[in-house]
Amino acid sequence: PGWLFTLISIGALIATTSAALAMILGSSRVIYQIGQDKLLPKFVRKYNQKRDVAINGVLVSAVIGIAMLFSGNIYVMASISNFGILFCYLIASFALIHFRRQKRVGSFKMPLYPALAVAGIIGLIALLIGMSREALIVGVAMILALIVIYYTLIEAEDREVEKIEIFN
Repeated sequence: PGWLFTLISIGALIATTSAALAMILGSSRVIYQIGQDKLLPKFVRKYNQKRDVAINGVLVSAVIGIAMLFSGNIYVMASISNFGILFCYLIASFALIHFRRQKRVGSFKMPLYPALAVAGIIGLIALLIGMSREALIVGVAMILALIVIYYTLIEAEDREVEKIEIFN
């Protein structure tokens, strides 16, 4: 029915807007934190304490966002973005299992561990497999390129790989 189509379209519009705002607000802080871990250049570490904002992180996020507006099909761009988010959740789920096996405990304990973690991993893999071919190709290519760039920069500076302590 037409009313159901309209209702789903409105829901999709609200969900897309909500996800876009969350990415805009969150990406600047992610860029700032990666800079704090010394994995990005020093200029992304600029932070305004008074306004509680990562100034250059916002600028970098804005430039990337504007560049994505002109990059082509918005469906493909959204699929690539979703691939990145789902892949991050997948890595976080594997990290949870890894650290719990080492008997490290964080501030939050997952209920129904390990069943819920394994169910999450299976669900995330199913969602990733169901994505469009373009999203999978570009997503995997970006991950591989970032790994190569990271290790190339590490070798160029002749320093050890950064090890970030996640749990105390």
